[in-house]
Amino acid sequence: MNELGRPARRIPGIGGGEINYRRRQFIRGKANELILKLWQLEKSRRGPALRFRELLPLQPKQIAIELLLLEYEELEEIGYLSIGPLRVTLAGLLDRDKSLIAVSARLSLEIKRFTAAHEIGHFVLHPEITSLREDPRTDTAIRAPLRSVKEKEADLFAAELLMPERFFNQVFANLWGDDDIDCDHLDDNHAYYLTQGELSPLEISKLSRLERAKLVARQIPMTTADALPMAEIFGVSPTAAGIQLLDSGRVR
Repeated sequence: MNELGRPARRIPGIGGGEINYRRRQFIRGKANELILKLWQLEKSRRGPALRFRELLPLQPKQIAIELLLLEYEELEEIGYLSIGPLRVTLAGLLDRDKSLIAVSARLSLEIKRFTAAHEIGHFVLHPEITSLREDPRTDTAIRAPLRSVKEKEADLFAAELLMPERFFNQVFANLWGDDDIDCDHLDDNHAYYLTQGELSPLEISKLSRLERAKLVARQIPMTTADALPMAEIFGVSPTAAGIQLLDSGRVR
């Protein structure tokens, strides 16, 4: 069990790949250590009654600067990466010698935050890496199956840092109840509730696992007033939140 939640479930092909269970638990634990330090720091500033929910969405910039003593920059131009005939604009940079993490200022806020958390993951997990320039942590990149184990580990770290499992599950329960959502066995009422009447149970069952989870990540229950979607609460893309929903077993 990690420090903030229940045991993580290994979901083949989602957010892990070749990362074994023990390594996944270690990575989650390292992310949780930073989260707890941030919470204690903010309690010392705002008072001991501070609830974790009041820290959401968590800010990788603050974690990098105040907890890891790194420089953090958002740059208009980081550089390019040549992949065959393609020229990909770089989105993230880690320079351990300069104690620097940088992200592209051109990215959306959600992608900037995930990219920064991903670079923090490399800094914490991979001390042998001294300099690294990377392509964007876009939805496509997060799901790419052929990326290296280190890249997948940094993504897993970023997901746990931005969406710590215990509190992610609490937010899910507050919005959707204690039961997991089984999209293969929805009745008409549940399908209407989940999609605001846009999709039938049969249409939902035909979606991929990730598309089902993204539905939940970007939707607000019809009976919940003044709520925000899970993706917005945690400040991530629906894809990132959807992967976390699958990985925690809350949606299937």
